[in-house]
Amino acid sequence: MIARALVVLGGGGHAAVVIEEATRAGFVVLGYLDDGEPGPRHARVDGMVHLGRLGDLALVRRRHPHAEVHAAVGAAELRDAWLAAAEAAGATLATVVAASAQVSPSASIGPGSFVGPRAVIAARASLGRGVLVNTAAVIEHDVVVDDLAHVASGAVVCGGARVGRSAHVAAGSTVPVGMVVPAAGSARIQGSTHQGVRSDPTSGS
Repeated sequence: MIARALVVLGGGGHAAVVIEEATRAGFVVLGYLDDGEPGPRHARVDGMVHLGRLGDLALVRRRHPHAEVHAAVGAAELRDAWLAAAEAAGATLATVVAASAQVSPSASIGPGSFVGPRAVIAARASLGRGVLVNTAAVIEHDVVVDDLAHVASGAVVCGGARVGRSAHVAAGSTVPVGMVVPAAGSARIQGSTHQGVRSDPTSGS
C-alpha cells in the first residue's frame, strides 16, 4: 500500500494536532505552510518542515503533485478560503480521521474534514466539507453537520440534530435531540437546557 502524502495549511495549535493525528493514521506529512515565522506558537512537531508561506502552495504542489492538502485552522472563514485555494491549485482535499476515533460504516465524512482523537461519529451521521470534530466529541445517529461547522472538544450532538454551516458548538455542550443549530451560531447548552445561540464561530476549541 502506498502511503498518502499530505501538506498541511496552518501552523497553529490545531495544525499541530492534525499533523500528529494524520501521522498516526498513516499519512506521510511533508510539512506545513503558514505565514507566521516558525516558533513556539507554531507547529512545533519533531521533524516537521515549514515549507513556506500559504502563497507558496502552487510551488509546493509542483514539487509534490500527488500530495493531498488539509486546511488546519479553527476559524471557519479562513478554513473555507484555504480549502478553496487548495482546490484552485488542483489539490485533493484530505480528510483526516484520528486512529482512535470511532466512525460508523454508515456515516459519511466530507472532503477536508477532521475527526479528532476519541471522537465518535455514529450511524448515518453526515459531515460536510471542511468540518471539525474535536477531541472526544460525539456526533450521534442521523445528525447532519453542515460545511465548515466546528463541534468542539467533548461536545455531544444528539440524534437527528443539525449543525448549520460554519456554526460552532462549544466545548462540553450538548445539542438536544432534533435541535437545529443555526448557521454561524454557537450553541451554549448544558444538559437539556438551551442557554442561547449566538454568532461566534471562532470561540472555543
